[in-house]
Amino acid sequence: YIGLLINIIVMVTLYTIGLTIIGIEGALVIGLFGGIIHIIPYLGPVMATLMGVILGVTGVVSVGDYAMMGPTALRIILVYITIILIDVIVLEPLIYGKSVKAHPIEIFLVIIAAGTMGGIPAMIIAVPTYTLIRILLKEFLSQFKTVRSLTQQM
Repeated sequence: YIGLLINIIVMVTLYTIGLTIIGIEGALVIGLFGGIIHIIPYLGPVMATLMGVILGVTGVVSVGDYAMMGPTALRIILVYITIILIDVIVLEPLIYGKSVKAHPIEIFLVIIAAGTMGGIPAMIIAVPTYTLIRILLKEFLSQFKTVRSLTQQM
């Protein structure tokens, strides 16, 4: 759970900074909501983006600047997409890799392989399943050199 907490804190920070840079009022509240809801696998980032756009555009409408609705929504979407890509490609493998004591590329490959074989449900359970398999290999097959090299960091 520590990896999840770290991910939430980082996402709240990134969303808040990104929204502040593009001049969105209430960036802290929107970023806080986005970071917390981001933990819901696959739907969280979409829901966070939609709520970010709705709340951000509401701020523009409240001051009567209707012409800025479209550009503001586009800027918010670009900020969210950029942050989500950073999260998926860099942060999650690093954070979850450290929490399960596996290399970030290893975690990335496990998630990609699981997604290829079983889609979204497999991706959700990929890292815990991989960790369980590594533990079982270490406990029951540690006499093999390959198993020892794969589980030495555990």
